[in-house]
Amino acid sequence: MPSFSVTPFDRANATDEEYIAYNALQNAVQAESQPHDPPIPLEQTIRDARSVSPLFEERAWAVWNDDHDTLLAFADAGIINTEENSHIAQVRITVARDQRRQGLGRALLGHAASWAAEKQRTLLLMSSVDTVPAGAAFIRAAGGTIGLENKVQSLDLQRVDRQLLQDWLTRAAERGGDLEIGLWDGPYPEEDLERVVAMAEAMNLQPRGELDIQDFHFTAEHIRHLDEDLVRRGMARWTIYVSDPATGAIAGFTEVIWRPTQPTIMHQNGTMVFREYQNRGIGRRLKAAMLEKILAERPEVRYIHTGNAQGNVPMLNINRALGFEPYLDQIDWQVPVEQAQSFARA
Repeated sequence: MPSFSVTPFDRANATDEEYIAYNALQNAVQAESQPHDPPIPLEQTIRDARSVSPLFEERAWAVWNDDHDTLLAFADAGIINTEENSHIAQVRITVARDQRRQGLGRALLGHAASWAAEKQRTLLLMSSVDTVPAGAAFIRAAGGTIGLENKVQSLDLQRVDRQLLQDWLTRAAERGGDLEIGLWDGPYPEEDLERVVAMAEAMNLQPRGELDIQDFHFTAEHIRHLDEDLVRRGMARWTIYVSDPATGAIAGFTEVIWRPTQPTIMHQNGTMVFREYQNRGIGRRLKAAMLEKILAERPEVRYIHTGNAQGNVPMLNINRALGFEPYLDQIDWQVPVEQAQSFARA
């Protein structure tokens, strides 16, 4: 077994050389897990690392080579400072492909679990993707159990059926002609934060499988912090929503995130229709309206990625009809902190 040491990594205040090494490891693993995506620019890595929201608290650790110019492995752990889900810490562990099965991941997990225990967290949430089978094998060996299985799909915009989009918009207008469509470009307007909070609350309706997660209850202040983080990271967000003109209430919404540093990729952030407005074609209307806007105003975008829980059959059907194709499968795991610590000590 080779010798190595785990050292803290201050993502917000790293040196230029450390950021370069961190970015190199990110891109090496992304090339393995998402080979069709463009590399992450160094500028984006640095901007993300230096963006620290008061909603979150995190720690990170690294394993370096002897010359301290190459990252062999990296881990970070984070918690959300909300009243709900105070038992959870999220952990990500990245090990270079040629450095696996040497104990690096186990050692990093030990540091992450110990920090989570200090923060009085009892459960770790971790993720793996099917394109890197080593991730699932490691988490399972650490005592992880599957909490939620997700399908990540990708849409090639050059293959979109424009007539289908028009048909969906026409039918939706006929079925819900009393509902109005609107757009928020970037951070949410202050005067609309009450409605945005209701939107965030609606995201609790998404399938959670076996995950030991409670509903999140965001406030207007939480939304402001998240929007400030969006701006710091240089991310553009479009939110298209449908509202009831009689009450002003949001009936449904969809969001996309785009980064000028990776102009060919757009990420579907979430789509939700409130229960009392379902079965009126709103989901299809929102998706079609967003695609029309992207095609007209972001011609540089080639692919849209979106993730859905396997149990979210209505949204999976909508995406399939639009031409989304399987991209990768993601599993969200949960690992008791004590179990992770025992595994790391073994």
